[in-house]
Amino acid sequence: MPDFDQGDLDALAAALLRRLGLLSGPLPPAGPTGVPEPRLPELLPFDRPMPELYRPARLAIQGLEVTQATQYFGSSFGADNSIPMVALKPMVVRAYPYAIPGLLTGDTLSGQQVTGELVLSRWGKEVYRTGPTRSGGARLGRRTELDRTLWDREDDLWVGSRDGLSMTHLRGNPPLNFLVPAWYLRAEQTVATVRLWVASAPGVTADASLRLDVLNVAAPKVALVRIKWDNGMGTVVTPADDDMLGTLRLAERMLPFPYFEANILTLSYTRSGNFGATVSAGGCNALWDEILKRLKEARFWTQLFQLADIVIGIVPAAGFPTGQTTVNTGCGSGEDGVGAFFAGQEMTTAHEIGHIYQRPHVHVPGDPKNDPDYPKYRKGFDRSIGEVGLDVGLSPPTLYDPATAIDVMAYTTAAGEPQWISPYTYSKILEARSLYATVPADPRRVRPWLILTFQLERMARGGRTVALEKAIRLDAPGGITAAAGQDESPISIDLLDADDRILATHHAYPIRSEPGRCGCHGGRGGVPKGREPFLSFVEAIPLPEREVARISFHTGDAPLLVVEAGDPPYIALVGPEQQEDGLHLRLEVSGSDERISTVILFTGDGGETWIPVAEDPPTDVLLVIDPAQLPGGQRCRFRAVATARLRSATAETGEFELPRRGRGLFVRAEADPCARGWVRLHALIDVRGLGAVPPQDVRWESDRDGDLGQGFEQAARLSDGRHVISASIPDGLGGRVTERAIIIVGGRPPQTLPG
Repeated sequence: MPDFDQGDLDALAAALLRRLGLLSGPLPPAGPTGVPEPRLPELLPFDRPMPELYRPARLAIQGLEVTQATQYFGSSFGADNSIPMVALKPMVVRAYPYAIPGLLTGDTLSGQQVTGELVLSRWGKEVYRTGPTRSGGARLGRRTELDRTLWDREDDLWVGSRDGLSMTHLRGNPPLNFLVPAWYLRAEQTVATVRLWVASAPGVTADASLRLDVLNVAAPKVALVRIKWDNGMGTVVTPADDDMLGTLRLAERMLPFPYFEANILTLSYTRSGNFGATVSAGGCNALWDEILKRLKEARFWTQLFQLADIVIGIVPAAGFPTGQTTVNTGCGSGEDGVGAFFAGQEMTTAHEIGHIYQRPHVHVPGDPKNDPDYPKYRKGFDRSIGEVGLDVGLSPPTLYDPATAIDVMAYTTAAGEPQWISPYTYSKILEARSLYATVPADPRRVRPWLILTFQLERMARGGRTVALEKAIRLDAPGGITAAAGQDESPISIDLLDADDRILATHHAYPIRSEPGRCGCHGGRGGVPKGREPFLSFVEAIPLPEREVARISFHTGDAPLLVVEAGDPPYIALVGPEQQEDGLHLRLEVSGSDERISTVILFTGDGGETWIPVAEDPPTDVLLVIDPAQLPGGQRCRFRAVATARLRSATAETGEFELPRRGRGLFVRAEADPCARGWVRLHALIDVRGLGAVPPQDVRWESDRDGDLGQGFEQAARLSDGRHVISASIPDGLGGRVTERAIIIVGGRPPQTLPG
C-alpha cells in the first residue's frame, strides 16, 4: 500500500464529503503554515455546517486556570476553578491543551510538542508577554491524559494488572505553565490571553482568554521580636536578622498577601529552658505561654505607636531540642495577633498566622475547635488540601498533590508529610484580611492608656482571685483593635472615681494559646473550659478624661481585687554616654509600691514617633543599647515611663544626634542541586519603620551576566565562573542599599559579602 501524507488524507476526506453532498464551495487551507499546497485546492471558510469529524486533527484548550498558591481541583479545567488573584504577587497561568482527532486522518497530533505564549493586557494595552516555563513545550495528548498535578514533565508508566498477566500503558500530560512576575499584576481590569501552537506545525493553533479578578490587598505590618536563648551554661544565643526575616518567607508565598511589611524591633527578651518540651494536655509549655504575654504587651505598644499590627517572636534555632520524639515548634494566640516560633520553622509560622486570621484547625484529633465546614477530600484522608497547591517561590515551582499533601491548618502525623494551603483556607484568610489593616493615627493627638497584665486564678476550696503582675500607664496616639473571635468575657474591670462612681467598664479576654507541633501523634486534649487553674490576661484600657481613683476586678457582684491609684514613683534617666560597646544609660526608679513597671522608649524626630527599646530593665546595672538598632535622627532622646499601681512618672534624656538608619537588606543565594548553573536568590527586607518595598523595587545583577531581574525571589541561570550577585532596594532615605553574595557556578557554595 502506498504511503499517504496529511495533505493526501485531507483531500480524500474532502472529496468524499463533496460526493455525499455535505460540502460545497472552496475548501479551507491545508499545510502547517496556512499556505495552500500546490496540489490541493485553496481552503476558505464555508457557509454550510460541516461534520465535526471531517476536520483534520485539531489543537484545543480545555481551559485556563490562574493561581498564586493553590488552585481548585474539580471535573473541569477553567475559569470557574480559579481563586481571586492578589496584586503584586507572582501568578501562574496554566493552559490545558489536548488533541481532537479528525475523520479518516485520526489523531495525528498526540505525542507532538505544543508550545505557545501568554499576553497580559490592561484596558486593551499589552503589559507583559512571555513563553511557557518549559522551553520546547509539552507533550500533546488526549483530553483524558491531562494531569494538573504535573509541572513541566510528562508521566509515562506501564502498570501491571492484579493477576500479572497484562500491562496497561498510562500517560499523563502537564499543562503549559506561564509565570507572571509580581510587579506586572496590578489591581486593575486585566485579561490573560494564551495562544498555543504545535511546534512542528505552527499553523495548528488554539487560543483562549480569561478575565482576571485582581484584588488590592494591603501588606500586613509585622513586628519581629528577638528572643535570646540562654543555654544555662553561660552562653546566650541571638537569632540573626536574616534568620528572623527568612522565617516569614514561606508564609509570604503561601498566604493571600503580596508580602509582609516586616520590622525587627529593638525590643528583645532573654529566656532559658526547653522551649520544645510538650505537655500532656496538648497545650503550649510554660516558656511559650510566658513569652506570649510579653508579646501581647509588645503588640499593644506597636499598635499605640503605629509600628505593626501583628507581633511575632523568634527563638534561635540553637534552642531547638534534639532527641525528642515530639517537639513544640512554636506557640501562638491567634485571637491576640501574636505568635512565637523557632527560627527556620516556616510552616509553623504560616500555621500560626492562619490562626491570627481566625482559621481553626483542620481535623486535629481531640480539638473541639476544629473547623466543621472544612471540605473532605476523600474518606480516610480528611486533612488533605483537596486541590493542587503551588509554590512558585522555588525553582522549579513545587506542586503539592492533593492525594498526599495536608492543609497548613492540620497537624502532621509523620515526619516529612507535605503541607500546603487549600483554596478553602486561602479564601477564608483572604476574606479576613481587614482584621489587621489599621488606619494611621495622628501623632499630635495622644490619649492616656493603661496596660494591665494579670491572672485570674481558681482556688482549691472554691472561688477565684486576681493576681496583678504589672501595670503600665502611658500616653500614645494610636488605637487598639478589639480581640477577634473571643467568647464571653470571664472578668470585667471597673474604673472608678474618688466617689466610687463607675467611669467605664472594660471586659477582659484571656490569652488562648495554640501549640505548633513537629512529629506529633495525637490531639490537643486540654483542660475543659472553666476548669483551668488560671487564665492569663494582657489588657489595654483607654482611660477616661476624669481622674481614675481605683480599679475593681469582677466576675460577679463582689470585687475580687481593688487597686488604688497610689502615688507616682520616682524615676531618673541618666545618659546616654557613647562608648565602644554602645549607648550607656542608667535608670533609677523607686517608690512606696513594690511593684513598679518600666518601659524605655526612643525617638529620633523630637517626639513625633516613638519605638519601645526595653521593658522592665534592671535598675542596679548599666543599660547598654546598640545604636545600630535605633532609627537615628537629628533630635534623638530616650524616655522612661515607670508605673506604680495606676500612677506613672516620666523621665527623659536631653536631645542628641545619631546617624539615620535606612532599611535593612539581607541576601541569600542557593545553588540548585539538580540543575547546573541555576541559583535561587532571596531578598529579605527589614523596613525599619520606613514603609514597605514593592517587588519591582528589588533589583538583581551579576557582574558577569548583567541584569537578572526584579522581585523578592529570583531563579537565575548563570554562566560558568565566579559571580558577584548584587541586590539593591531603596533605603527609605533617598538612596539605595546594596548587598552582595558570591557564587561560583561549578564551584563552592554561595558566600555573602557585606554591602
